[in-house]
Amino acid sequence: MGFLKGDNIRIIATATYFPQRFKVTEIAEIDDPKSYMGWEHVCVCGEDMHPSEMAATALRTALSDAGRSPDELRFILSIGTFGDYAPPWSLATEVGGILGCPRTCVGIDLNAGCAGALVALSALSGWLGNDAAGLGAVICADRNSSFIERREAPSQLAGFSDSASALLAAAPAERRAGGSLGYFCGSELLSHPPFNDLKTRAAGGTRFPGPDADARLYLNPAHTPVDTAMIFLERLKEAMAGLRARIDLSEIDHLVATQISPSFLNMLRRLLNLREDQVCVTGHDYGHSGSDLIIGLDALKRSDRLAGNTLLLAAADYLFAAGLVRSGPAG
Repeated sequence: MGFLKGDNIRIIATATYFPQRFKVTEIAEIDDPKSYMGWEHVCVCGEDMHPSEMAATALRTALSDAGRSPDELRFILSIGTFGDYAPPWSLATEVGGILGCPRTCVGIDLNAGCAGALVALSALSGWLGNDAAGLGAVICADRNSSFIERREAPSQLAGFSDSASALLAAAPAERRAGGSLGYFCGSELLSHPPFNDLKTRAAGGTRFPGPDADARLYLNPAHTPVDTAMIFLERLKEAMAGLRARIDLSEIDHLVATQISPSFLNMLRRLLNLREDQVCVTGHDYGHSGSDLIIGLDALKRSDRLAGNTLLLAAADYLFAAGLVRSGPAG
């Protein structure tokens, strides 16, 4: 377990991109819709839309909303799991090229799954420091539909969605930062190696999944859903305990968490003694993806509810994280 201090890095913009929405019960051809307990909708890309294009669209929107230029970016950190092609191809670098960023803008891909946003913000906190002109971006793009046969998938995988998101951050001393959506105060991270095989998939990216390999995403049957959920909850408790040792979380105004499932969000709500309106639920509208934390922050922003202390909880199978964003006047 290790705490990464955020040094109050400023979040100045968020943006999202969603392709066409479908009802999960219809696209998965579930015979008995009443038996399905997962998310109501997922977003699905067309065959000609790939992660690099989705991420570039989201980042372009975030820059436009903030009145900023691609020339001002120092870093682009990509937190998506799959790109257009398999590594060492870089989604972050590709997006920088699409937007026309200068060569001094460094693109880095992080394999941190749903916890990637907190890892990326922690990294940007150190890298940007007190740079008076520094601007960093966190991007995520998932095209999970390339790797899931929903008609045969369990409810957890059936709710995996295609989406993209972008977040812009700057150091407090950044002279053009202007207003802010909030300050990232740091995160507590811990790993869980036994779940490194929770999901498995062979083959490459969305443009070339691989002719000799099964490109589908599978859940490892050795890990039962109930046991997995309880371990997820225990790891997140540990992450929150570490965060509370350094940051006062006695008053939480909102919770933004990985949209694992409706039941898991209810478990977190009860654990934290929160009201239903304090938990940001985006899964029913957009499904589950690596963008969940940024989607949640963006949803709070658009509904004028991003205020006070927002607790961020992320579960990425092998990596668990808790973080805090402070915004405006507390509730």
